Amino acid sequence: MLSISNVAAETSTIWDRTYGMHGSGNQVIKTIDGGFAIAGDADGQFLLLKTDSDGSKQWKQTYGNGSFYSITQTADGGYALAGTGDSMNFIKTDSEGNMEWSKHYANSDVPFHAKSVIQTSDGGYALAGWTSPIYNSPKWDWTIKTNSQGNILWEKTYGIQRSVSSAQKILQEAEGAYILAANGNVSKLNSQGNLQWTTNAVVANSLLKTRDGGYLVAAANGGSLLKFDDQGNREWSNTYRFEGARWSFFHSASQTSDGGYVVAGVTFPIYNGLGWVLKVDDKGTVEGEVTFPPASGINNRIYSIIETDDGNYVFSGSKNAPNGEGLVWLAKISPSIVIPEFPSWTPLVIMLVAVVVVAVVYRHRLHKQHQRRF
Repeated sequence: MLSISNVAAETSTIWDRTYGMHGSGNQVIKTIDGGFAIAGDADGQFLLLKTDSDGSKQWKQTYGNGSFYSITQTADGGYALAGTGDSMNFIKTDSEGNMEWSKHYANSDVPFHAKSVIQTSDGGYALAGWTSPIYNSPKWDWTIKTNSQGNILWEKTYGIQRSVSSAQKILQEAEGAYILAANGNVSKLNSQGNLQWTTNAVVANSLLKTRDGGYLVAAANGGSLLKFDDQGNREWSNTYRFEGARWSFFHSASQTSDGGYVVAGVTFPIYNGLGWVLKVDDKGTVEGEVTFPPASGINNRIYSIIETDDGNYVFSGSKNAPNGEGLVWLAKISPSIVIPEFPSWTPLVIMLVAVVVVAVVYRHRLHKQHQRRF
């Protein structure tokens, strides 16, 4: 376990936005016009919020009671969003967020809790999440493949395990296969959802394809990162602990242009949670970190982080308000925010060391000259 300490955040925040809505930004994506789209919830309703490249709101849409956990921009410029709600858990919109169709998948009377959606190479969609045989029973993971209108083509479950059988993320490979994080495992499925291989992992909150062809998992429990090769063999794993924290959770990870990773979540050094951003290299070695303490009341939580085209980072989450209620949150930070700064006395120490070294060298030369004379 790597124990690390805080770096001040104030001077490296490029912009920091809340939008007057109580709720959470559960995922942020870059959009084709250079802005951002946020999926989450606001005042108890499904939320899709569109901003420009500076985080200024362009428009918002809400769709009824529920919360989105996943968003992807579709080939036609619209959006596909998945989550948990009373009457829907998967919707397709146009480029302005106007709903084109919605679906409500359920196991008997127990709704599907969709945690991840992607558009597939055939123009359809794949979703991963969980349901239960009955209310208050253990969770069943559930993976669904649909056509372009959201009609189910096939559905699969891959086992049951109390409290950890929820599927969290799904990716599609170039050959049409899928990679699924569920059941405390990372698994490869063929194009029909049949299991090809599976490997033990922690319960993932984030799964991404890395540039070397492998996979990185960011875990909810304990603040863990696990790196696998393309066959599911573990290459390295680390658990990170913010100094003095009782609990830490990672919610999102993204590979950065330097080959490393930026990871975000929440850590609890006392009671209120701090938004937490961690930068590591390609082997998981810490390069820096930063936290965002709440001003008052409830926790600050970061649920999604991405690298932007200009090399900075944008994250979304929930930020406390003066009245103690969380607000939908979007912020942009510089990479320097996670590079530890030297203490103010460091330059003086470096200068003194340099003076001593020069003095020693000079004295040594004088001594040698003295010896040659005699």
